[in-house]
Amino acid sequence: MPAIDRCNVILSSLQGLIEFHQYDSGFTIPNSDFEPAVDVIRCLRLLAHVALTYAAEEHRQFEQFSKWLRHEIDVQATDPNSATAQETRDRDVGLDYGLLLAYIEGPLEHSKLTAFIPNTSDHQPSTRNGPRYDVVKKALDAFRDDKDADADADADADLLVLNSHFQELQRLCNGLVGRITNWLRSGSSMNYRITLESCTMATWDMRMVDEDLISTYVAVVPRDQPNEGKLMMVDYQNLEC
Repeated sequence: MPAIDRCNVILSSLQGLIEFHQYDSGFTIPNSDFEPAVDVIRCLRLLAHVALTYAAEEHRQFEQFSKWLRHEIDVQATDPNSATAQETRDRDVGLDYGLLLAYIEGPLEHSKLTAFIPNTSDHQPSTRNGPRYDVVKKALDAFRDDKDADADADADADLLVLNSHFQELQRLCNGLVGRITNWLRSGSSMNYRITLESCTMATWDMRMVDEDLISTYVAVVPRDQPNEGKLMMVDYQNLEC
């Protein structure tokens, strides 16, 4: 869960930077493209919280089962006809029989954690499109009530599986990182050139000026026309001058 929160902080920071610089940075990825990843993180946080609650509950139940099992082993290890056996049998080990019976009736045969962390690793990322938080919440409510989810949720068996949402988050984040990388590469690539003058120049000078954008001014004096200089501004946006 700390890792989930950290991912959410990073995505929120990126969204804030995009919102702040949306008019002056030329960033080509809209803020809405980050929403699917934020939605998956909400699902992961919800499912992780519920799974952690079930894990704590089943752990308390298992502690009582383990205590009872240890007591039964001690009883079976003594001579049944001896006084020690009777004393061991009558000894109060402080069992909570409610938790003990709950473990035997439930997690001993079928743990609720299996729905979130299945024993197999064959689960693939969910193919569901659009926001999924409300759908996951509805399926989770049905799971808590031991009811079948609707037909649409039944069609997606990985709806409560943490690893399925984790793989989807990886896919979305890899796509965002790839697009951001392409944007940075497009702004720093120098795979073109602009010919300022085809003739031989006697002298030239160049200066970059920070205006609305960074403008480059070039002054040239052709060798065959020493009395006629030219001043040009290079427009890198349109690749012309």
